Amino acid sequence: MPVETLMISNPERPTESALALAQQGWAVFPLHPGTKKPATKHGFKDASKDLQRIKILFAGRSDYNIAVATGGASGVWALDLDGLAGEHQLRSLERHYG
Repeated sequence: MPVETLMISNPERPTESALALAQQGWAVFPLHPGTKKPATKHGFKDASKDLQRIKILFAGRSDYNIAVATGGASGVWALDLDGLAGEHQLRSLERHYG
């Protein structure tokens, strides 16, 4: 399974990092600092690849986390493995289903 590594210019500056992700085709939106809670009214539905829109979404906040909208918005999907138990379960599924 191929894995793509995205290069982000400055992970300490969320606006710049969000813009870098968008330039690579990923729709992004801000999260409240230190959480997975969207910082916009409509959450993932506010995700954008539009650079001007991203500047507005992240304006004035240097502490936002960045989320990438999965599915059709970015053309990617994600699998969240929670710790070693999740990793072991994935290996078991791979052995069973290939």
